[in-house]
Parts: sequence; C-alpha cells; structure tokens
Amino acid sequence: MSGKLIDEYIAKLSDVRAARGRMVHALVLKRFPDAVMSLDYRMPTYRVGEHFLAWASQKQYVSVYTCSSERIAAFKHGRPDVKSGVGCLNFRDSDALTASELRRVVKGALAPGADILARELAVQKQTAKKRK
Repeated sequence: MSGKLIDEYIAKLSDVRAARGRMVHALVLKRFPDAVMSLDYRMPTYRVGEHFLAWASQKQYVSVYTCSSERIAAFKHGRPDVKSGVGCLNFRDSDALTASELRRVVKGALAPGADILARELAVQKQTAKKRK
C-alpha cells in the first residue's frame, strides 16, 4: 500500500499531532524504505518482516505501539516522564520529543538487536512456565 492513506490520516490531525505523525512516517521510511505500510486497526502501521510499529492519535496523546515492552525499555529508562503501557508510548502534546529519541524507538521496534530479542524470548519462556 502506498503512503497515501497514511498521508490522509495525518492531514486530519491537529498541527502538533500531524508534525509527530510526519516525524514517525519520515523516520520509518528513511531507515526502512521497504517497510510495508497499512492502516491496521485504522492506525498507520509499518511492518518489516515479523516486526511492526504503529501509531495513532488518541484523545489525550499520540500513541506509538511496538510488539513488546523490551523494545521501548531503553526509551522509558531515559524518559520516565513519558506515559507508557506494555509495548507502547503515549506522547502528550506538551511532551518534548526529538527525532533522535523517536529514531531509537523506530529502530527498536522494526530492527531489534539480539539483546532485545533475547530478553523477549526470556520473558516468553517465563510466561509460558507460569501458565503450566
């Protein structure tokens, strides 16, 4: 899918949110030009192999979704002031956000290093063990 639907999504946002959306979009396309783009669950979504990153304009913030807490752990460590959930970051309009910070989130989501993948595997094993 072309980025046309994502561009249309961004065009409907307020100035602050549109700027953040354009920043995410540009960072993904610069680093991952072959990323598959879609509007999964009506939010811009980028896939590289089995990895994904999605974002959406919510009522109070722009949320950036990854597939695990391990992929945003470094960001959360450096920016504990940013609201977060399991595998997602919630940026209020008033939160400062630089392209450099967001670039790390994009990379962690779409091209996680071996250390991140190893931590994810360990968490999956612990979870499976608890279910038994």
